[in-house]
Amino acid sequence: MVRVRAALVRRRVPLLFAGSLLVAVACAVAQTHSPGPRAPLAGIARDSVAVVTGASGDTVLLRAGSLTSPVRPGMQLAAGDRLFTRGGGRVALRFSDGAVMALHPNTEFRIDDYQYDTADQRSFLSLMRGALRTVTGAIGRRQRDDYRLNTPSATIGIRGTEYEASETVCPPSGCGPGERAGLALRVIQGRVALSNEAGSLEVGAGATGLVTDRRTLPVLAAQTLPPQAVPPQAAPAAAVPRQTVGSPPEPPVPGSEPVAPR
Repeated sequence: MVRVRAALVRRRVPLLFAGSLLVAVACAVAQTHSPGPRAPLAGIARDSVAVVTGASGDTVLLRAGSLTSPVRPGMQLAAGDRLFTRGGGRVALRFSDGAVMALHPNTEFRIDDYQYDTADQRSFLSLMRGALRTVTGAIGRRQRDDYRLNTPSATIGIRGTEYEASETVCPPSGCGPGERAGLALRVIQGRVALSNEAGSLEVGAGATGLVTDRRTLPVLAAQTLPPQAVPPQAAPAAAVPRQTVGSPPEPPVPGSEPVAPR
């Protein structure tokens, strides 16, 4: 296991493990396995699509030309909202269909279009840069085309799953030392389809998919991890040094008591 993890680090595949997030993951999965339509979860207003359940560090919410910083727990989110985490910033979200998500530092994320418990339900999201970990909710179980996460390198489609995604965007001058442009996606549960102009690739639990850009065919990483591999507990937040997008620190735990923003 140690050799496998070392190999992935050398390939810049992000190990975005979050041991503390697994408790929230289990709860979310249990909630979203119930068949039939459900009302939005408690804490989410009827005219909102998600709620911030945890936030810390340098964070920004951009909405219709207005900017709010820092992002705070309890904030209601709507389609069109953009979230930014800078430096050590982190944000945890819970969507009305039961999905949970943790945004890592140096991430830009947008809610493009979201409708739940309607005939044309959909969850269309974008990860412009940075990294996240998510457990999908009820949307996408009835029709997989109802869910997609767009990135500059590929589009992620699901059939109910848990995964980690990291998109590295380099400047025109090129990537810095140790950086690798493109998308790295690790599937923890379920299956994920990676698609772009070059073709599609289905990634199963325990495997990692890599995409360099929109015109390059997605491929599987040479080394993979067992689907249910659980890493050692992370160091306390105060001891975690500033990380690059390719290897972000532990995300906050959705639904837990948040750390007060700095």
